[in-house]
Amino acid sequence: TWPDPLTTLARGQDRDSGHAAWAMDRIMSGEASPSQVAGFLVALRAKGELTDEREYRNLMASYLSLDDGQDKAIEIINEGLEKNILKPDYQTYVALAQAYYFGEPQRIDQAISAYQKAAPLAPNGETYLNLSKLLANEGRLAEAKQAAQSALDKGVRNPDEARRIISRTN
Repeated sequence: TWPDPLTTLARGQDRDSGHAAWAMDRIMSGEASPSQVAGFLVALRAKGELTDEREYRNLMASYLSLDDGQDKAIEIINEGLEKNILKPDYQTYVALAQAYYFGEPQRIDQAISAYQKAAPLAPNGETYLNLSKLLANEGRLAEAKQAAQSALDKGVRNPDEARRIISRTN
């Protein structure tokens, strides 16, 4: 059961023990709830055993799926980037941007900064389009238009959205 692997880790026992292996099997098969995944990975992190990208991404995703997990997700993403465990790729930066945007309180400037890092790395223009919408909502129209044009240049599903932002006068 779930308390067993957490107790095992709390006692300082090796994560490769039977209980920890059981928990990892549940996580990898998708049988564990986000809160169970987070609890297990937090226990690994507390022991200093959260060391690979997959584990960081799982913990990040677990926190992002919780109603109030954005601050913890931000902490995990930044820690993973600082330790060079998480790749500084568009997925990581989009997750960071969303956590800043949807957290309480909203941190719009940090969300914009993360989107600005993500957009050039993204395979299409959707991230630029999200950035342009956010910038337009903040009244930063010149930057929004520039991001919308970049979205069009890279390709988006709905180019009319980008064109609307480009054509705005205020």
